[in-house]
Amino acid sequence: MKIQTKKLDKLKRSIKVEVSGDEFLEEKNKIFKEVAKTLKVPGFRPGSVPLDVLEKHHGKVLKEELLNRSLPIFYRKAIEEEKITPASLPQVSDVDISGTQLVFSAEFEIKPEIEIKDNQYKGIKLKDKKIKVEEIEIEKILTNLKEGIKKTI
Repeated sequence: MKIQTKKLDKLKRSIKVEVSGDEFLEEKNKIFKEVAKTLKVPGFRPGSVPLDVLEKHHGKVLKEELLNRSLPIFYRKAIEEEKITPASLPQVSDVDISGTQLVFSAEFEIKPEIEIKDNQYKGIKLKDKKIKVEEIEIEKILTNLKEGIKKTI
């Protein structure tokens, strides 16, 4: 898997992911076999159709399902490899899928990097406000609740 990361802004990043070879073919075959169990082709039992015949009859469905299932997997792998923490959902574009390769780009925002030094928060004094509830206030609330219950009954 080839990954190219671009810094578009302070918090905006773009990655271009290129997946090819065995990694892509394994994922493609796995997804195609799962989807093949539900697709029907004349002359074959469901689930026993060869993949090349299935691609001829249901190529668009298989391609769409491959994209829906594999894009999130490869996107997650790419951001983990690059050690990026996204803060928003990606906007996927430039998707190109061929028989042996998948290429896509994604733009997203990342979490900001914040550095806090010890002297910025240590030594800050907080004032503790003590709240005192008197018996008269408690009695007022209890009588209001009792009257409210009486009205509903």
